[in-house]
Amino acid sequence: MMRLCLALLLLAAPAQAQDQAQVEAQPVTGLFVEASGETALTLTAHGLVSIGLHEPKLAAARIRQSATGKTVSIEVHESGADAPVRGLLELSRAADGGFTVAAVPHDYLGLRPDDRLRPVAGLDVRCLAPITEAAAFHGDYIGLLLQQHAFTLSDTEMTLPAQMGQTSDGDPVELEPAKTIAVQTTLTAPDRLTITHPDGDLAVDHLGLRIATAAAFGSRGRGMRELYPLATDISCISEARDRAQEATR
Repeated sequence: MMRLCLALLLLAAPAQAQDQAQVEAQPVTGLFVEASGETALTLTAHGLVSIGLHEPKLAAARIRQSATGKTVSIEVHESGADAPVRGLLELSRAADGGFTVAAVPHDYLGLRPDDRLRPVAGLDVRCLAPITEAAAFHGDYIGLLLQQHAFTLSDTEMTLPAQMGQTSDGDPVELEPAKTIAVQTTLTAPDRLTITHPDGDLAVDHLGLRIATAAAFGSRGRGMRELYPLATDISCISEARDRAQEATR
């Protein structure tokens, strides 16, 4: 009987180890609030978004996750379609499903080492789901930071708005008419749409909360830091902020 039990334990051990490895290999996805209640953070397989809960702060970046044991390492990329890694965000898993910040790449995320991140439930699952259809990237791209209309995108066209200026009397004047450019759009991976453009290809990356960046490949894309809300019937930024604020009360 003892030999049978031992054999069953030996058989179960590799399966348990495999299950644990599969859990660790899954990217961290969710809404988290920093313990002081100042910052909320969302993580998906390909992006992160940091939201100020008491002041209008918003930061987002393309990321790549990997996990070893209880540590989740997140490569945070610079702006640009193929930009290098800006720094490493390291998180240590906690028993409650949250994390402790072990290392953070600069302070622009509103996080510091040893900060605790608590999970927040109730956010609409669509806000953290990957985008797997090119049509979800179509629509008007109006920047969240500068509030300027950059372009309108369809499956085969990119329309740039008219460039406006002012006369010496302060009256508006059109400097350059609206222009429509033929493009090709291809969903090259979940959360990434590639735009084949005559002046240089671009990539639109979904970073979570239906927020995207649109940047060129190569050095030209490094300064493209604007964030764009993708057209949807839900306001994921507002809902994430509301859920996180409720969790701190």
